[in-house]
Amino acid sequence: MSEARILVVEDEESYRDSLKYLLRREGFDVILAADGVQGVEAFTRDGADVVLLDLMLPRMSGTEVFREIRERSNVPIIMVTAKDDQVDKIIGLEPGRR
Repeated sequence: MSEARILVVEDEESYRDSLKYLLRREGFDVILAADGVQGVEAFTRDGADVVLLDLMLPRMSGTEVFREIRERSNVPIIMVTAKDDQVDKIIGLEPGRR
């Protein structure tokens, strides 16, 4: 059985590197993207079993990345964000509606 592939889309290098280290230590295959455009490209090229997605990204917002990925796949997407405003939470959930 192959290891699960996790796509981490996070612009903050220290968070990205920490997640990569911890996830690889647990046996996951990890793909990294530093902005929204790279995230969509990485998903298109490599696929993923799970996506860890920051909401606040350069070049393309996390919400836009969510929509792009959701158009192609029903892969689980976990929103990772420092935002805690109620409106931001609702906006973050909106792309998953069908």
